[in-house]
Amino acid sequence: MDTLSQFQKILNRLPNNWSQISYNSYLELQELQADESLEGMELAIEQLSVLLDTDSTDPLWDDLSAEDLFTLINRCGWLSGEPKPQLLLDYQEVYRFKPLNQLTLGEFIDVEHWIKEGYDFAHKIAAILYKKTRRGDWDHLEWEPYNYDLDERSLDFNKMSVAHIWGIWKEYESWKSDFIKNYDPLFADTSQEPDDFKEDQLTGREKIDKMKEEMEQRAREQWSWENVLWGLSGGDISRFNDIFGVSVILVFNVLSMRKVLEV
Repeated sequence: MDTLSQFQKILNRLPNNWSQISYNSYLELQELQADESLEGMELAIEQLSVLLDTDSTDPLWDDLSAEDLFTLINRCGWLSGEPKPQLLLDYQEVYRFKPLNQLTLGEFIDVEHWIKEGYDFAHKIAAILYKKTRRGDWDHLEWEPYNYDLDERSLDFNKMSVAHIWGIWKEYESWKSDFIKNYDPLFADTSQEPDDFKEDQLTGREKIDKMKEEMEQRAREQWSWENVLWGLSGGDISRFNDIFGVSVILVFNVLSMRKVLEV
């Protein structure tokens, strides 16, 4: 096979945008970009290798001229941008995106956990928010219970387009923003000091009391969900799993009621 036809074949295999890149490949590309030991042509070949699902030791790179390599690199200028979020409602004809207003408390807590862990765990968020479905006895749509192995299920979402992964992330962020507004009193930060507060004006005893208060606040934040579950279950940990399956909106409605009525 001559060099020209080999180059054309490579050119035809090259993705044209982020929507053609899997989430797993995106993470590989991010790792390469963060590797300070890679630069210039070496970095470019490593990136191209990921895009073509090969590696930098592949003989195909030896058969290409410098002009061919620069053509390939120029075709991948979109790598310098960010994926455009695209929410996918159905995936692999198996999973369906669950409406966020129908999330259970357990699903909400776990999504919040993985959001804080960062983008490297976005496939786990997808594995929580996409479910198998079926039609019940009365032809109502039923969602798969959240009792599967999350690590195993999330492997299916490594292959999802990174544009769709970011679509999930952005959709959840937007929903969460509105959710917080609806339950603003529950999320309000009451620990802020007045604008004229000056720590250097505190006495020794006041500084100790303030330090103690900050430590107690950090402890409450660390165990916030456990504290909520403890209160809702009446201190009965055997009921925790049942509460995890309750609608998150219902849980927050109850928490809001208890706060207003002080019960």
